[in-house]
Amino acid sequence: RRRLQMVAQNADGVLNPARTIGATLGRVVAFYDGLRGAAADRRVAELLEMVRLSPALAARLPSELSGGQKQRINFARALAAGPQIVLCDEITAALDTVVAAAILDLMAGLQRDLGLSFIFITHDLHALRAICDRVAVLYAGRVVECGPAASLDAGPHHPYMRLLRDSVPSMRPGWLEDTRARRAAQDLAPGPSLPPGLCCYHPRCADRIPGLCDRLPPPVRRTAGGAQIACHLESTQFPETEA
Repeated sequence: RRRLQMVAQNADGVLNPARTIGATLGRVVAFYDGLRGAAADRRVAELLEMVRLSPALAARLPSELSGGQKQRINFARALAAGPQIVLCDEITAALDTVVAAAILDLMAGLQRDLGLSFIFITHDLHALRAICDRVAVLYAGRVVECGPAASLDAGPHHPYMRLLRDSVPSMRPGWLEDTRARRAAQDLAPGPSLPPGLCCYHPRCADRIPGLCDRLPPPVRRTAGGAQIACHLESTQFPETEA
């Protein structure tokens, strides 16, 4: 538990509404480091400053804080354990754009100053590009594409990754109409239960190959950009490079 901590999407579900911020963080530093009294208060102040909050907030209740402040307290609670990895589950989903950007900036600072690693779960590709080095794209609990974050901006992609990328709003004229047309071409109904190993996306994939995608496990192809894609599409569409 000390090495791996979690920051949840809903900070209100983590912070006890009846406890002050100082009491919440003090309980964690007592559990992990045995600190109490003045020593615990000093450590709580350090944690608040670490997430760019005033130590004076230790006397407040969660209901007196903004959503962004609560999420920073959530980070402070995780950092109190001195973790090596922090699992962040959709932590910007409930925040407005400006506050979300500040949280991402905080993460980058913690990564740089403390040497932390993050496992960042998100549907927001802009946030992903801002914080991640490597990306794994999951559909139905299976990895369909994996590679460097830079590979998201160029080169071929798994059909599901293309759907995610094309769903990001764009200022380009006609974007909405094009997106609706692409989505209409896919079977959005849930597919039947699949035998182990088969492509999990093929029941709704507009590019599926009958007699192949529904019968054989997809090969894993490596693209020139370093991504690995589990798909039956032609090798000309997914250029392969030496391993």
